[in-house]
Amino acid sequence: MKEKIEQAVAEIQRTLQSVGANAELLYVSADGSVWLRLKGPCAANYSAQKSFQEDIKHTLRQYVPEIKAIEAVMA
Repeated sequence: MKEKIEQAVAEIQRTLQSVGANAELLYVSADGSVWLRLKGPCAANYSAQKSFQEDIKHTLRQYVPEIKAIEAVMA
């Protein structure tokens, strides 16, 4: 499962980097919970945070539907 998550994060990073932002995979728990750190403009603006978080969750669940939880930490 971690390999699929890493592939999804790589896809997310390409998208975020096009707008000057980034995401870093921090941790994947044994039960399928994922922690990411968001950096750049998406971390500084509340409405952008919510929009990026929803897009990230959607992309992760497309790659790995068995993910239990996704937590985003703002840098």
